[in-house]
Amino acid sequence: DYSESKAEEIDAEVSRIINEGYAKCLKILREGQDALVRLAEALLEYETIDGVEVEMLVNGAAVSEIEKYRINKGDGGGSGALATNAGVTIAPVTTKKGSGDPVGGTDPVTV
Repeated sequence: DYSESKAEEIDAEVSRIINEGYAKCLKILREGQDALVRLAEALLEYETIDGVEVEMLVNGAAVSEIEKYRINKGDGGGSGALATNAGVTIAPVTTKKGSGDPVGGTDPVTV
């Protein structure tokens, strides 16, 4: 048990932490919005993208560059290389066509 004033202090600190996290999240999403749009467009177009393709898109490549990369690579698939850029780590995820259910890679990719 603790006093009402201690409960208010705890609530204020929790609110501060949540608000700071929310603001940081919005900042990251806004700063990376162009890359997120390119990633979404590429996933809609190709359903799966590998780490090199993620890196290309995060670094500003157009979605159409993925096709060129795949043709030049010759195998139509990913190399498994990891992308590094802004320091946010995500697990590469592909989806079953039309299901939205995640399948596939578990290796972290830093973008």
